Amino acid sequence: MGNRIARAGFSLEGIHMLAESQAPATAPNLVDILANVEIFRTLRREDLQEIVQIAKKRTYAEGDIVVSMGDAGEEMFVVERGAFQAFQFNQKLGLERGLGRLLPGHYFGEISLLSGGKRTASVRAEMPSEVLVLAKSDLMGLLDRCPGLNHGLLEGLAKYVETHARGASFIPFATLSEFPKVREVFTTLPARISLYCQALVVAKQDRDVTVAMVNPYDDRTRQFVLNVLREYQVSVVAIAEDEFDRFRDRYLMAFTGFKQAEEDETPVVYLSPSANTPQTLTGNLAGEYLARVFRQAAHFGASDVHLHWNEHADVAEPLIRIRLDGQLAPYHEFLGREQHAALMSRVKIMADLDITERRMSQDGRFVLRVSGKHIEVRVSYMPCKGGEKIVLRLLDPNQRKLEIANLVVEPTLAELIKEVFMSPHGLILVTGPTGSGKTTTLNAGLEEIWNNTRAVNIVTIEDPVEYHLPYATQINVNRPIGMDFAQILRTVLRQDPNIILVGEIRDEESARVALDAATTGHLVLSSLHTHFALETIVRLKNLKIEPYLLGDSLRAVISQKLVRRICRGCAVPIDPKEKVVEKLRDMKVLEKDDHFPLMRGEGCEICRNEGELGRIAVFEMLIVKQYLREMIEREVPVTVMHEVLSPADFISMRRYARYLLQEGLVAPDTVARIFPPPLKTGLEEE
Repeated sequence: MGNRIARAGFSLEGIHMLAESQAPATAPNLVDILANVEIFRTLRREDLQEIVQIAKKRTYAEGDIVVSMGDAGEEMFVVERGAFQAFQFNQKLGLERGLGRLLPGHYFGEISLLSGGKRTASVRAEMPSEVLVLAKSDLMGLLDRCPGLNHGLLEGLAKYVETHARGASFIPFATLSEFPKVREVFTTLPARISLYCQALVVAKQDRDVTVAMVNPYDDRTRQFVLNVLREYQVSVVAIAEDEFDRFRDRYLMAFTGFKQAEEDETPVVYLSPSANTPQTLTGNLAGEYLARVFRQAAHFGASDVHLHWNEHADVAEPLIRIRLDGQLAPYHEFLGREQHAALMSRVKIMADLDITERRMSQDGRFVLRVSGKHIEVRVSYMPCKGGEKIVLRLLDPNQRKLEIANLVVEPTLAELIKEVFMSPHGLILVTGPTGSGKTTTLNAGLEEIWNNTRAVNIVTIEDPVEYHLPYATQINVNRPIGMDFAQILRTVLRQDPNIILVGEIRDEESARVALDAATTGHLVLSSLHTHFALETIVRLKNLKIEPYLLGDSLRAVISQKLVRRICRGCAVPIDPKEKVVEKLRDMKVLEKDDHFPLMRGEGCEICRNEGELGRIAVFEMLIVKQYLREMIEREVPVTVMHEVLSPADFISMRRYARYLLQEGLVAPDTVARIFPPPLKTGLEEE
């Protein structure tokens, strides 16, 4: 375990213990304990003895709370007798996460002793116990009497901060004088967002920008800025608040207009699967029109482009739509009817499709370079009434890979999901509908595994590979030659893997091979198309997986759905008497005594007057403990399982959606759409 039970401590500090393996059976000498406290390590033993003299003893009964998460504190504690439990608790989500036990010789709160910072965890007595308490006021009095202690204490504190800064996610501090072109580029981020988020674009080079923020460690504000600047690769630095205020008063307040992104003159080029050299999208009207569509799609971070014939319009016409944040938006530049056939043919040529075949569906791909990005484009062609339809899926292999902490905005659940991905073996499933971000979550889990230990062999089997992982062996499915998920997985098992990512469990064969691998010492990550976590058990049973095999291998199920996030630039409270509020109560998302404000975006220039910008995942988490494993093996109906699940082992999607509503991250209308009316759980067995 090392000498740190948990990274989460109180302000900067963690929860510590004296020994490497276990605490001593008897209470250790208090001077020896303080000698191992990082901020006291530079003090002499006689100085430590002085500190012991001013400390006071305090006793706690079983169940007593020593400190509470979120409270400010100015005391340090050393355990002398008994045992305590350190934990984090999210009141809104109703989720408690244990951080470890504190036994004689352990200590916590050493930085709060000096700073008076807020506690980031709670501590509860497990039995009648005793602690040594060192208060800030007593320590300050001792320093007044013995000023020689000050130097040693400051030296110890400096070493403590230096040590922990190396292991932390460090954001450098900067001044605006370091960025001579800030007045030329700060308008890249709209003025309203700069004011709201206390953030400025201070440097810009092609598609790379640097953003200076007053509080870059505010994850939600930082993520919102990244959503606004989604077309760029963003680096973040910290600046002083007074420096931001001076720039705001002199330049930002005078800037009232909204500047659209400049037209990118960089040529759009593509590379077909059979081509040796890239080709430019120029030379005719269809190619130039397609280049403008791709520029818009890249600018807004679109996931798909739809090209088809609008047979149902008053006057039949070509229809181009771009999928942004999960919703289709029309591309407003009109394309003449006579150019539509040329446009479809041009896409077919780019993807090496048969331009003469208009009766059968076809699939292809090509690589696109637009606005400095390399984008892999998957092409799906389908004949339809009135003409043809092509859907282009845009995949950026070098896109910013999200971490679990950024995907899961609730820290306690994020840590729980990280722990699940650290399982030594078994099957972990991420489920949800198409386009719900399952692949992103699975790859974020692989990042956590790789960052935790690099002594592993990671293999991924995908259709197609979406994220390029330098530390993994990645294999593309190729069904025409017999290389499907099941066949590749059998071969991979002979390649000495530790972790296997199977992009999707599609059929009985791939499910059986994946579960066999999970029961033979491998950690298998995969996805499945189910809407709720408990539905996954039913689906796997329908794929003829034996209950004993399922119960033995399944470790956890993470279900998710992507919903649109409220634009923070125009969020306002809604009337609590609206029908949607009552609807959420009927769906059991809200409780009758819930009276917290619910938010909705009014619409502004930043979110294209839609009131929402970017997306956020609504999660559901099922941890398979022994009692649930036995129920699976006995083939207990999932409706019965649902009744007995512990709140710590099952965080329902409704609980998490309620948390997002409380935090003002999603609108009630958005949440209502992800639960099927009338009131259903989606847990009925088929």
